Amino acid sequence: MRSYDTTPVSDTGTIDVAWESDKTQTVYVRVYGGLNREVAPSYELTVTTKNDDFEPNGVLEVAPSITPGTYENLTLVSEEDDYYALSVEKGETVNVTATFRSPLRPANDPAVAIVNEQGNQVDWVRSYDTTPVSDTGTIDVAWESDKAQTVYVRVYG
Repeated sequence: MRSYDTTPVSDTGTIDVAWESDKTQTVYVRVYGGLNREVAPSYELTVTTKNDDFEPNGVLEVAPSITPGTYENLTLVSEEDDYYALSVEKGETVNVTATFRSPLRPANDPAVAIVNEQGNQVDWVRSYDTTPVSDTGTIDVAWESDKAQTVYVRVYG
């Protein structure tokens, strides 16, 4: 990824890269600049291996179990999937509200889905409501289970 965001004009710029590994391995971070630059910029490098306390949760097989409630301080990076397992009874309605704190639509275009045990989406919403303009946007999805089962809440973008 090569991106240097300085809009509006600023003395600093940031480059964010996110990647989720599908196995245990050593990876390398390469920081490099363009050719023939007159200025050699100094920089700070921050590397993390967990976006939030539920990581790793990028695939169904490792989805942590949750119960109805509010979970805060979660992070969704670009092109990431976060799964959470939820046990439901027949006739029970699953209501999920994801609140994103940003006055603008996030660049990763978040969505929320309810996924069955086979990994198929049974309901989903990709709608980021900030009308009227506010500091938060919400995505709501609701689905009624036709049997007792484990379903998965998928947050992705």
